[in-house]
Amino acid sequence: MFGINKKNVFDFVEDTITINKDNPLKEGVDFEIVSIDVITDDLDVYTAGDYFNVDLNQLVRNHSKKELLSILENLKPNNTIDIASSLFCYGEGELVIMYKMIDDVDIELAQKIGLGVARMLKGKHKGELFIFNPSKISDDEEENVYCGLLMVKIYVQLKYKDEYDDPRLERFIENNPDFLHILSPTYAEEIKKQLEEVFMSKKGGNNVVPFKRR
Repeated sequence: MFGINKKNVFDFVEDTITINKDNPLKEGVDFEIVSIDVITDDLDVYTAGDYFNVDLNQLVRNHSKKELLSILENLKPNNTIDIASSLFCYGEGELVIMYKMIDDVDIELAQKIGLGVARMLKGKHKGELFIFNPSKISDDEEENVYCGLLMVKIYVQLKYKDEYDDPRLERFIENNPDFLHILSPTYAEEIKKQLEEVFMSKKGGNNVVPFKRR
């Protein structure tokens, strides 16, 4: 059994930015979204990194968003797919919390969980990447913030599997089997399987019952 160093999720967060009516940052002015989706003619949504088999982390580090979209457009096999950055589904002044992690953001992992990735265009964090919940699941701001925090916990659990252990997250996912499908229908089963493997490894092997299926 692994010796897990149980930490608070915020041990993996370097800083946060709160967007609200007192700090109404605007997409395209204060930040840009660099998590790129591919939408097929069947309306299936894939990460650009997965669909084109490219390292989106490297592309984002070395190119502006305009250059990034141009590169991906040139990779399109035909005109039956659309390429777009993840949606930012919040109105001006609505509450959103963005998280700067302690090291480089794994854009592919973040997107597969359903997180958006933003690059700051101004201020002390100019050029740095933050992850956030891009979609409102409720009209209740607190519920959306809590959902975003759960997504960050999933990200941390998978990226720092040997350092972070959150039994409450395991229970939540087990008791809410549709949660991952709401966040990321295309990759829900992949993320669920990865979480199962992490939780099973912490309990000493294959003696843990997998999460309930939808």
